[in-house]
Amino acid sequence: MANYVDVNAKKTYAIESSRIAIETTDTTLADVTSGDLVVAGALVGVAVADYDEDTNLLVIDTRGRYELSVIGKDAGGSSCAIAVGDWLYYDPAADQINRDYSNGICIGRALEAIGSGLTATIGVEIIPIPWSDCLAMVAAAVA
Repeated sequence: MANYVDVNAKKTYAIESSRIAIETTDTTLADVTSGDLVVAGALVGVAVADYDEDTNLLVIDTRGRYELSVIGKDAGGSSCAIAVGDWLYYDPAADQINRDYSNGICIGRALEAIGSGLTATIGVEIIPIPWSDCLAMVAAAVA
């Protein structure tokens, strides 16, 4: 359990869990195993257990830190380095995590760096952020 303390208001908030159980018969999720990135609609997380065919349940963590395979590419497929703190996106067409915000779904931030064009398994912090907000942040950063 994680705690958050609001010093000014002298309040403490406890976060019980960031795990969500999804009940689904979606065949695209039937092959999910523990540690896989899961994108179900606008919900992003990492599977904490294999998909259970008997109960049709899949449990994902929507706020954890996990090691995931990431490639150093950006919009248009150009090679680029990934720095600590860079926003990362899952590109469903390429089935990869990279910095391509134009084709991807925001999943969180890099906790380690990767050289330009390289693929590596690195720490990624899953951060639930609405995709429209993420696009607005990118547009503001480019302007």
